[in-house]
Amino acid sequence: MSKKKYVDTSVTDAVLEKLKKAQDEEKSPNAYYKFKTWLHYANLKSWQGQHWHFAYVNHCGEEMRCTCGLAVPIKNKSDMKPEVLEKLGVLNLDLVQKSTGHRQLPTFEGQVAAFIYDYTYVGGLGMYNYHCLCQKCGEYLQGQSSSDAITWCKFHNQVCAS
Repeated sequence: MSKKKYVDTSVTDAVLEKLKKAQDEEKSPNAYYKFKTWLHYANLKSWQGQHWHFAYVNHCGEEMRCTCGLAVPIKNKSDMKPEVLEKLGVLNLDLVQKSTGHRQLPTFEGQVAAFIYDYTYVGGLGMYNYHCLCQKCGEYLQGQSSSDAITWCKFHNQVCAS
């Protein structure tokens, strides 16, 4: 197994404030681009707070980067066990979600095998349903509250990763 590569994807409130100030002070048509930069990082911070792991950016056509900082070369294939990959095959996962070595969100501490891979917004109820998976045993769970999904992931990270 090759060594995993990580990049710093952490976003602080100070960074968001600095980007927002730059956007507010820009008076030219470039203000839109300043807004898009702020929005990119504000969304990233929000997704990390939701514990959501996915390929949020294609870096220079060479690697996909997860919200947790895991950087996976585009030419890579999944490094999960084939039997686990087969169990999870119905989920339409992206390249980073099929790669192992994810860091815990939102702390970036330690590696996890179970994580939230997607969510859906239920408009009529004004809530989100979260979907999580375990890269060790191949189990997955869909349509959970945030707290239930996080608890499920913690359980699998304790039981399956040991």
